[in-house]
Amino acid sequence: QINLKSEFKLVCDPHWQYRFIIYTFFPFAIALAWNLSYLNDHILYTPLKLYGKEWFGAVWLFPVPSVFIFFLAIALDLRIIYNVARNVICILSRWIPNIYLDLHPEKNCLNIGHPRNPQLYIPLHAMEETSRFEKRHVILVAAAYVLVCQPYALTTLALTSLRLDFYEIERILISIFGLVTFFRTLLGADFLIKLGIGLTFLFAKSGHHRNQVGHALRHRRTKYILIYGLSITFLFAIFILPS
Repeated sequence: QINLKSEFKLVCDPHWQYRFIIYTFFPFAIALAWNLSYLNDHILYTPLKLYGKEWFGAVWLFPVPSVFIFFLAIALDLRIIYNVARNVICILSRWIPNIYLDLHPEKNCLNIGHPRNPQLYIPLHAMEETSRFEKRHVILVAAAYVLVCQPYALTTLALTSLRLDFYEIERILISIFGLVTFFRTLLGADFLIKLGIGLTFLFAKSGHHRNQVGHALRHRRTKYILIYGLSITFLFAIFILPS
């Protein structure tokens, strides 16, 4: 008798889980303590200047306590750490998803998560080729997730409180950390991995991979992604960069 439904359990490496906790929660705790030492009850009302003129009178349309910005930075950093810890690293045993292989003709798919409400649904006919995931790739993916999960929002907030003598260096660091916070919030914790995979296909020498890039560019959703990306870039260039 052929079993048309099979269940597989994933095995997680506890050593890697412990390392992820150390590499992410320890810097978060340091950044949190750093900001607590500078925390005050000031009210923020910063003029927003574009092209030498003042717009709206303030970045915030109404006065905002600095404590609100502090908790907003905590939420931005913790959200990414929690999502990766739950959906990627699976620190708790109840967060480890199961894999269900359904070979019924009407489904014929691979489900990750609960079979009634899967987190990921992969049709078997979409699996055209297999590739070996080497140890080097595993290390690069792990490093990308650790890098993205650093407390960039809290670090940016702490740098603004230091008032460094080297203003240009402070401005560059704040801009870099602010951009990373913006893109990881907008695109998700795996945006570095997507960027790396996209660049690999973009500069691929294989004709098969180049054809895949061409088919992807002709897809309807590519047009919407392009319009969305250009709109965000336009708004960022017009309203943020000149400020």
